[in-house]
Amino acid sequence: MKYIALVVIIAVALLLASCSEQPALSEPEPAPEAVLAEAETDSLYFALPYEFSAVDIYGNALTAEALGEKRAFFLHLWATWCGPCVRGMPDMAEISRDYGDDVGFIGLLLDYDSNADGAVNIIESAGVPDWFIMIDANEPSAAPLLEIVRTGFVPSSAIITKDNHFPEPLSGRNYAEILDEILGY
Repeated sequence: MKYIALVVIIAVALLLASCSEQPALSEPEPAPEAVLAEAETDSLYFALPYEFSAVDIYGNALTAEALGEKRAFFLHLWATWCGPCVRGMPDMAEISRDYGDDVGFIGLLLDYDSNADGAVNIIESAGVPDWFIMIDANEPSAAPLLEIVRTGFVPSSAIITKDNHFPEPLSGRNYAEILDEILGY
């Protein structure tokens, strides 16, 4: 009985102690520099979150940093021996022209080593703009990008957004509608 009374007294004491008013701690006002830095990180533009260094089909060295900041990055896996890839290249040209200011375009070419010249002919005849970067999909540093877009078939595409809104491959979907949704057009 004494044990129960002791437990009740301790419980009541703990209850009363937890109910006592304690002054609320006020948050310090952020310095103007901190507010500015926070606003900058809320920007719609971001750098590609994957490091790579590669050579494009024109022989130019390329890094993720060189792509700059965009609102999204469009990855497209293709090959010169793939009929649907080649037939779809005019569509890639059109969306890269329509969205090139806000979207970074990266083509991952599967047969870069064996047919880079053929790829140049295909993209130039389709009117693909220069900013639609074409790199070797087999380049070791391109592996993180290839993992995102790899589905087991070509062509295959994926869109990277700041919050990874569409991290899954998008093959067979209307890219313009998806980009409109992402960009708020």
